[in-house]
Amino acid sequence: MDIFVSPLQGIQERLKEQLHSSVPLLQELVDYAFEKPGKNIRSRLMIALCYDYGFDPQKAHLQNIAAAIELIHAATLFHDDVIDESAERRHRPTVPMAYSNTCSILLGDYCFSKAYMLLRDLPGKHDFFEKISQTAQDLIEGEVWQYQLQSEEITLDQYYRIIELKTARLFELATSSLCLLCPEKFPEDLTLFGRNFGILFQLMDDYFDYFRSREGGAKPPGKDFEEKKMTLPVILALGQEIIPSVQSFLDKKQDFNDFLTLLTPAEPLCRRLITKKYGTLLQTIGSESMTGVVMGQAFEAFIPKEISESYSV
Repeated sequence: MDIFVSPLQGIQERLKEQLHSSVPLLQELVDYAFEKPGKNIRSRLMIALCYDYGFDPQKAHLQNIAAAIELIHAATLFHDDVIDESAERRHRPTVPMAYSNTCSILLGDYCFSKAYMLLRDLPGKHDFFEKISQTAQDLIEGEVWQYQLQSEEITLDQYYRIIELKTARLFELATSSLCLLCPEKFPEDLTLFGRNFGILFQLMDDYFDYFRSREGGAKPPGKDFEEKKMTLPVILALGQEIIPSVQSFLDKKQDFNDFLTLLTPAEPLCRRLITKKYGTLLQTIGSESMTGVVMGQAFEAFIPKEISESYSV
């Protein structure tokens, strides 16, 4: 029996109710954009931790928080699709491609506003509003910093800081929200756990874009290459002089498969770095403050075999 099914259904129902609009075009955009749900990894993370700490994942407040976080995530995707000029997401045209940039931006704004509405009845809601506002600020700063450095060779430290802001902060919001909701159940160290989980998630996402088939994934392989994003494989390859220069990476005439052949020696470097971060997380869920029973099982779905098997060797 999949213990995630029922709580996830509840979260999806809250999303559907909250996103209902009397404006025909807006409802059409919602129906199109949310017809195929994503993997809901942030919600799954919260649900797994609820089970581990003896908290009911179907409680209304918890499900509202999870739904709000999914809306914030969706909003960033609708905005990103405009910024990146993305043509496809989850194997179908993005909202900008199917409708327009304007529609995608407005839909993202709508999701942000609805996220706050889901939290209006929470106990201690001002703490949640402050946390979400800070998270939104961090997401924007991370995206702007990445945009500012898009044609430059960045250091590994800069890269880590960028992904901490633009990706990990939303995972950190998921786990820190549990601490705010029920501090007697959830320890404060879950905040750091969420941040590290988010960093690992982004490391793997960057790795997969070059070195693993993304069948069933949210984006086609080579998207980072097409958008000339300076991600983990390229940064490591430049550092080891596997790639001769930033200019060679930025050359828009270069074929993806040819570049992938050039990049291949960087694959074990990426895997070692990701495996190290994975090991850090395993130590966290094995600590006295985290039972990790369901979380450990959930890792089988979150973490690909080539990473988990590398760690066990």
